[in-house]
Amino acid sequence: AANHTFEAMSLGSGNWIVTKYQKADGTAVVVSGLSAGQVIRSTQTTKTDTFSTASTTLVAITGISVTTPVDSSRTTADQVNVKVRLQAGSGGDEALYALFRDAVKIFFGDASSLRTSVSAGLGSTVSGVVNTVAFDYIDSPATTGQTTYTVQVLVRSGTTYINRSATDTDGATWGRMASSITAQEIKG
Repeated sequence: AANHTFEAMSLGSGNWIVTKYQKADGTAVVVSGLSAGQVIRSTQTTKTDTFSTASTTLVAITGISVTTPVDSSRTTADQVNVKVRLQAGSGGDEALYALFRDAVKIFFGDASSLRTSVSAGLGSTVSGVVNTVAFDYIDSPATTGQTTYTVQVLVRSGTTYINRSATDTDGATWGRMASSITAQEIKG
C-alpha cells in the first residue's frame, strides 16, 4: 500500500523474506516469517582511530560500542550474538577486556579471590607487535528495547593500545589497524 515500508532479508538463491512491515501511520505489522535461530539483522561499529590507557581499573574503549536499533517486532526471547575484534598493542604487562551490556558486565570468568573477572586477556607482547583479541558471546538481554554493548579494558602495568603498536614507528612497514564490535540479532 502507499507509503508503507518493509525490510527484507535474502535467504539466498533469489529467495527473500519480509522481516518487518510498517503501515504509513507508523503501525507495525508483526511478521512471523523468521524461525528461531535465524539472523534478524546485524549492526556493526568499526573503530579506525587509536586508543590508549594505563588505567588499572576498567575503562571504556572509546569507539567500541554498538546499539541494537529500535524494533517493535523484537521479543524478549530474541538473542544477540556480540562479536568483538580488537587490534591490541602492549607497552607493558597483561591487558584485560570485559564485555558490557549497558552498565552490566556480561560474559566473564568466575570470581576468584581478588582477581578481576573478564571476557578476555592479552599477555605482554613485544612493543612493536599488535595482536588480535577476539571473542563472541550470545546474549539473552530479555528486553524489547535498545541494548548497547561496549568493551572496557584495564592493564596490570604500562599502557595498552588499540589499533597501533606501543612503539608506533612511522614507516611504510608499520601499520594502523581497525577494530570492530558487531551485534547480530537472532530470532528467539
